[in-house]
Formats: sequence, structure tokens, C-alpha cells
Amino acid sequence: MGARAQPSKLLVKRPVVGLTDRHGPPSTDARKAGVTHWVVEVRWADVQPNGPNDFVAPSALDASIKIAGTHHSSILLRIRDGADAPSWAKSLDDPPLQLTMPQSGAAYTMARWWEPRYIKACDDFTQLLARHYDRSPAVGQVTVSCAGTYYTEPMQRATAYRPNSEALSAAGYTEEKDLAAEKAAIDTNSAAWHVTRSELAFNPFQTLTDTGHAKLDVSATFQILAYAKHKLGKRFIAANNGLRQDYIDLPAGAPYKTLYNRLAAEAKAGAVVAFQTATLHRVGNLCKALAFAAGPQRATAIELPQGYMHAPGCPTSAFAQIDHLLLSNAHALKLSGQ
Repeated sequence: MGARAQPSKLLVKRPVVGLTDRHGPPSTDARKAGVTHWVVEVRWADVQPNGPNDFVAPSALDASIKIAGTHHSSILLRIRDGADAPSWAKSLDDPPLQLTMPQSGAAYTMARWWEPRYIKACDDFTQLLARHYDRSPAVGQVTVSCAGTYYTEPMQRATAYRPNSEALSAAGYTEEKDLAAEKAAIDTNSAAWHVTRSELAFNPFQTLTDTGHAKLDVSATFQILAYAKHKLGKRFIAANNGLRQDYIDLPAGAPYKTLYNRLAAEAKAGAVVAFQTATLHRVGNLCKALAFAAGPQRATAIELPQGYMHAPGCPTSAFAQIDHLLLSNAHALKLSGQ
């Protein structure tokens, strides 16, 4: 992709701060409860359906930018590459992979995301989006997505599902190649989004051993975190998209316990940290999960699950206090245009 100048002296926008609806603009009742921001998803296949010279403007994003301006709200732009890449991009390096999401059983196709031609195509697409939306005041942050698969969580590979591990091994996947792709995705965002902060979702890294067996590699997670922190600087947001109540009291040494301890340490040291909760039927007590993220984890933003206005055991009257904690955390970091 070549060397590109780093935007070290540009004014970086304020990120999304507060409770966030991850399915679009919050309802009037949700706004009254303290939910003021939202997520907009943009699929690569919708923007460039026929080839790299396409540009179909993402109408949902354009509409949300107008709404956000009237409500003084911010948007988290979630770019869906991976399974949502166009078919031409998935076929740049041999036929697409056939993979499966174990939780739902949903089958999907996927490019060999570690191969140079796919990396270059995703880099070009990201640059294209950034040219249109980097300077939009409403877009507070954008995901690092080029190394994603089914989710915009690029460390989630579902390698414990044997058909996936076998397909990846047969396609030439290695952890070394995957780590290089993760770093290339960070490089892409760093070069494309000059004033918009980049959010990278962290999980215990799901990968394969040299013999093709599934493994969790938290040390690789932290290697990627350190690289992103160095490359993106003040534009870096460390995130986790699976917050749930039963992760709060995990024993020492458990992979997610280790990850959350690291995220808390990063926040304490001045990093911006954000969370997305698990779905409503997986999160447990929503209020307890939110309090954990806004309290000891020092998050500045939390994406809420669908149905949050009617979460059992979590009245919406509690949202204002959670939102106040998130704002306080942001204030402590002096988060504004920087």
C-alpha cells in the first residue's frame, strides 16, 4: 500500500460518548432515558457491488448524519467487510471460503482475508469511504474491520468449530498470516481516517496451531492492541463487543478476565475504551453489566442490545446514572476535539 503521511497535526474529533443504540436512531422514550447516540452499519457489498470503481452512497449513513446534526448526537460507523464483502472481492484470491457460525449454524462465504489482493481492495474501499465521511462532524468513530469475518470483531474466527478449522487449514491459513492481516487493517484505518477515531474490538484471539487445532491466544490479542495503540495514537479506541454479567466474576487467568483487566489498565493509563453488550438473552442483568463497564472498566461509551428499553431487572431510570458515569470518564480523559 506504500508509505502515506500520518495526520499527526490534525484536530481529532470527539468520539461517541455515552449510551448508544446499536440498531439506529433511538426512540423518543430512549432519548428521554439518556440514550442519544447510535450505530450505522455500512456493507461493503452495498457500496461497491460490481467492482472497485463503484460508489453507491450509503443512504442510511447520509440520512443519519442529517438526523444527528439536529439532535447533537454522534454516530459510530460500523463497516461490515468480511462476510459482507462483494462477491468480486471475495474471489480475488481463489474461490471464497465456506465457513459457518456455530451459534446460529448460518453458512457464509469469506475471502482469504490474509491475501494481498483482498487486503489492497479493502484498503481502497476504506480510503473511498473516508474521503466522503472523515470530516463529517457527526461520525465520531469508525470500526477497524478489514480483517473481520462474520462479525466486525476481527479476533473472532470460530476456529473451535472443526469444519471451519479444516477449511482454514486447507486454504493456507496460519496465525502469522492472520496477525499480519490484523496489522494491515490497522494500517488501513490509520492512513484513511485522519480525524475520526478508530475502534478495534478485542477478544481472546481465536486462531489455529501449526497442526491445525483451535487455540485461544491472548498474547496475540495484546500484540495487536500494542500495535494499534502505537499506530493510531490518540485516534485509538479499544473495545470489546461481548460484555455480559457472567464475565464480571470470572476467575483469575480466564481469557476474558485477562482481557478485561488489560482494558481496565489501558483506560486507567488514558486510553479510550468502549463496550458493546451481548444480546439481551445473553447479557444477564443488563444494569449490572453496564455498571461494570462504566465503573471499574472506565468505559466512555456502551452499545446497548436490542430490547434494552424492556430489559428484565434493569429499569430505564438507571440509564441516566450510567450515562453520567460514561460522561465523567470521558471528562477525565479530556475528550473533545484533540
